[in-house]
Amino acid sequence: MLKTILDSLEGVDDAVQEFYTEQDGKYVLQVEGVDNHPDVANLKSAYERVKEDKAKLAQERDDAKGKLKSIPDDFDPEMWERAKSGKADPEQLRKVREELEGEAEKWRKEYEGLQSEMQQKALRNAVQSALAENGVPDGARRGAALDMLDGRKVEMKGDEPVIDTEMGPMPVAEYAKRWVAKDGKAYVAMPTGGDAKGNPGGSTGKKKPEEMSAQDRKDLLQENPEEFYRLFPQAKLR
Repeated sequence: MLKTILDSLEGVDDAVQEFYTEQDGKYVLQVEGVDNHPDVANLKSAYERVKEDKAKLAQERDDAKGKLKSIPDDFDPEMWERAKSGKADPEQLRKVREELEGEAEKWRKEYEGLQSEMQQKALRNAVQSALAENGVPDGARRGAALDMLDGRKVEMKGDEPVIDTEMGPMPVAEYAKRWVAKDGKAYVAMPTGGDAKGNPGGSTGKKKPEEMSAQDRKDLLQENPEEFYRLFPQAKLR
C-alpha cells in the first residue's frame, strides 16, 4: 500500500518514486481526484458543517450582545417572568411604568430644549447675517438688531426665518434690506474704530431706558457699550 507522505524515498521502488513530490522536507504522493475519496469527502463535509456552526454561533453571540446593551442595569428577570405570566405585583408594575414614563418625559424635554436652543441660535444668526449683508458693521449689529426687531416675533417657516410685520410675515433677509435702507441708515454710517466718537448730540443724560429714542440707544451703544448692555440686556440675545 502506498503511503501519502514519506520522510525519505529510500527503499521505494523506482517506478513509484516519480509519483512523489518533495514538499517542506517530506515526500508527498501526488494523487488525482483526492477530493472524491470517501474519507476525504467526509472530512470536507464535516469541516464545512463546523464552519457553518461557527458562523451561526458568532451571529447569535453578536445578537445577544446587542440585546444585552438595551437591558437596564436594574433589570429583574424574576419580575419580568412574573409579568409575562400575569402574576406580577400590580404596585411594582405601576412603579416601573412611572419610572419609564418619567425617563421618557425627561428625554423629551431635553430634546425639545435642544431643539428650541438650536432654533433660537439659528434665528439670531439669520438676523446678524442679514444686517451684515446690508452693510451694518460688526460693532453695531447688536444694537441694530434690537432696533430692527423692536419686539417683533421672529420664527422659522419651514427652513426660512421670517419676521412679523404690518404687512404680514416677511423673510428676515428682505426685511433687513428694507429696514437698513430706511430706518437703519445711521447704523451703516456709524463709526466703529477705536477712537470713534459716535453721532454728535447723542448724550442720553439721565433718561430712563423706556424714555430713550432709537437714536439715543444708538449713541449710547457707540459711546458706552457696557452701560448700553446694562440697560438693554436683551440685546445680548439678538
